[in-house]
Amino acid sequence: MGLRSSLRWWSARRPHVLLIEAPGAPEVRLAVEAWCQERGGVRVATPADADLLVVAGTITADLTDAAAELWRQMPGPRARVDIDRTDCPREMLDAARTRLADSGPGARDDEWLAGNDRGGAPTYAGHAEPGDTHTDPGQMHPGDDRDDPNADGHGPPTKPDGHEPTDDSTRHAPDIESDTSGPHDDHASHDGHTDPMSNTHHTHHISHSDNIGHTSHADHMGHDMAGTELPAGLGMADRAADRDGLKLDVLPVMLGPVMAYWPTGLAVALKLQGDVIQQAAVRGRPEAGPGQRFWEQHPVASRLDRVIDLVGLLGWDTAAVYARMLRDRALAAGADDRVLEGMAKLSRRARRSPFVRLSLRGLARVGPEGVDAYDRLLGWLAADTRSAPYTADLDTTCALMVGRDIAEARLVVASMPPDLESSAESTHHLGGGGR
Repeated sequence: MGLRSSLRWWSARRPHVLLIEAPGAPEVRLAVEAWCQERGGVRVATPADADLLVVAGTITADLTDAAAELWRQMPGPRARVDIDRTDCPREMLDAARTRLADSGPGARDDEWLAGNDRGGAPTYAGHAEPGDTHTDPGQMHPGDDRDDPNADGHGPPTKPDGHEPTDDSTRHAPDIESDTSGPHDDHASHDGHTDPMSNTHHTHHISHSDNIGHTSHADHMGHDMAGTELPAGLGMADRAADRDGLKLDVLPVMLGPVMAYWPTGLAVALKLQGDVIQQAAVRGRPEAGPGQRFWEQHPVASRLDRVIDLVGLLGWDTAAVYARMLRDRALAAGADDRVLEGMAKLSRRARRSPFVRLSLRGLARVGPEGVDAYDRLLGWLAADTRSAPYTADLDTTCALMVGRDIAEARLVVASMPPDLESSAESTHHLGGGGR
């Protein structure tokens, strides 16, 4: 085996997975996450870090365009798998991983091949597309651990210990209460923590570059950008008065429709002055589907799934791993004593963390009682096994983004999952949009 073949084989052992969940397909997404846990796959937040694009479920035409844009942004070699059912994701994903390690030129799918939009090789059965690996020895060595405080990953780790995964290693959870490193400590080597899943206080986790799959800003902002368009479809800033009456640049930015720790299909058009959001409007809405009924049957797992997004977005990877383990157990065995005890441990750890409190306290207050993002996190970890996650209509969520920066706006969305049943008409409101 030559040097290139050896490197390709080693890199393919830990594929870097960019996952797109179709609205209403949580079971497919959960199956893909289980495969990543078992096979050592690394979830990533941007196409630049990925060598395997996985589309979980049947996506709409708009999301098809976003997925194609992500695919174009992925460096080669690369592979793509479209999975629209839960009965064979492991076989399809294993086949994709095998193709990533294939050194044959016929299986290569490089971004520099002419006329290759979704891969030049023929499509295989099951919607899995052949490809090759994006090899980065610095990221792909067997000891790579996205939970390492010095790690440079964008997504929560697939496992807590950093060793090559085995069937037994995935069953061990981190000791959440003995963990002395909060989310701030996990990323102490990064700048940008003065701003309030993993992914601007946290310039490491929530940056504009994480806005994967978004289309041209000018295409969605709804105002005339004629004559003010830069290369790659980026719109130039306008000028407008801020709240102090000063003329400042107004930059159009689109969040979504595909982004880490973000509801798939949701697209929000922002206007920024400096780093402050002055306007926010919905341009694309997630669609309700069978996934709503799935989570209604598993309310505790649904709450833990929201916890994973929120603490992952904060950069608290240890808690994200622990919450994922609890969610998977709740789905498999119900909300038993071990799940409830684990939720209580995670709640105590969150209460003891000054960083979590400072990041979420006072963020997105709603209702007459002024419930904020911190209260919602603790509420999801409460012992009530029947309550579902807080939801809000999208117009209310957009109103709560105004006056925030992008990092805080993403935390607002993560702490207030959209109410898909009512968002189409935007009639259900939880309260005012105060800071």
